[in-house]
Amino acid sequence: MIKVKGMARSFVFWPSIDVDITTLVKFCPAPWERIQIDYAGPVVDTMLLIDVDTYNKWLKVKLITSMSTAATITIMDNLFTTYGAARTVVADKSRQFISEEFKIFL
Repeated sequence: MIKVKGMARSFVFWPSIDVDITTLVKFCPAPWERIQIDYAGPVVDTMLLIDVDTYNKWLKVKLITSMSTAATITIMDNLFTTYGAARTVVADKSRQFISEEFKIFL
């Protein structure tokens, strides 16, 4: 962080530059920090569970035959195992996403 602050000061300066840089780095968004999930379909007797990383707009789609809370949790658990747990998950009010079981999982 010292090099970043030094480089910034070589181009610009304001009284709180060090504090501002520290704050920016601390709260800088990162991939897989906030995701949005939803179901779409049906498509040929299957549903799509879609999740989008709001940082880089990376889209992942899973074809599923069951929209149960248990199936949703299994898919989300696989995603979290692969990419790490998202800090924020945004979903609509579908029964799978508002169930007590899903809330406990998150």
